[in-house]
Amino acid sequence: MNYVNTFIQVAADTAAMKGTAPPERSGKKTIARLEYDLIASHPYSRTQEDVQFAVHVERRGFPLSDLKALHLAAEVRAGLVR
Repeated sequence: MNYVNTFIQVAADTAAMKGTAPPERSGKKTIARLEYDLIASHPYSRTQEDVQFAVHVERRGFPLSDLKALHLAAEVRAGLVR
């Protein structure tokens, strides 16, 4: 599922004054932090699925430079591309 042309805003009753990056845990980036870093470095350029796949790839130890090839390979394995 992807959000398309959707702006998700902060709740009106929040006490937060500004957003903060998710913290690391035990010196490692959490999934939330990896997603935050990707979105913050290239805002509005990736879909939700793109971000989730990129985080999956990074957590498995593959370089993000291979992202397009890995995405295509995953689509082929899933039968989405022939």
